Amino acid sequence: MVVYLLIAIVIISVGICYYAAKHRGLSKPYWIFMGALFGPLAISFVFLAKSKRTNNDGAH
Repeated sequence: MVVYLLIAIVIISVGICYYAAKHRGLSKPYWIFMGALFGPLAISFVFLAKSKRTNNDGAH
């Protein structure tokens, strides 16, 4: 039963990391791997990672 809980936590972590990476313009495969490897710990780091999306309003 504990194994199923751990697997579910990892799957949820991977999904959240994928979603966050997709919307922040980050590497999805990298963050999927990090979510699978580190679980919920990777979620905080994906939100701390610098977004690669550029601002197109002309400000420098």
